[in-house]
Amino acid sequence: MDNVVIIKIDGVEYEFKLKSSSILYLEKKLGKNIFDAFQNPDFTTMVNLFYACASKECREKYPNEGDLFDIMLKEYGMQKVAEGYLTDIIQKSGLVQRQEIPTPSPEIKEKTWNK
Repeated sequence: MDNVVIIKIDGVEYEFKLKSSSILYLEKKLGKNIFDAFQNPDFTTMVNLFYACASKECREKYPNEGDLFDIMLKEYGMQKVAEGYLTDIIQKSGLVQRQEIPTPSPEIKEKTWNK
């Protein structure tokens, strides 16, 4: 599945997928547009987003969104969770696209500046 992010928690792989129903739930719960929430996600947004995207099996194992997020932080740390998995979930949902920074062609020689 190309639009699913697999995250291993305590040795078990779980699927995380941002669906339309998840977005509607999050907008109602957070009281803001989902794109505004993604711009600068606060802690509450991240906790709720991961829980809303978690598979049924994951939510059954971790019935409290805070417990799920705590175990993810313990296993991966905030930077990996926020910049890695959160970004992957949002991009794989199709809401945003990854912007690749073009690399200079090898034929382009380093420019020397006159001083």
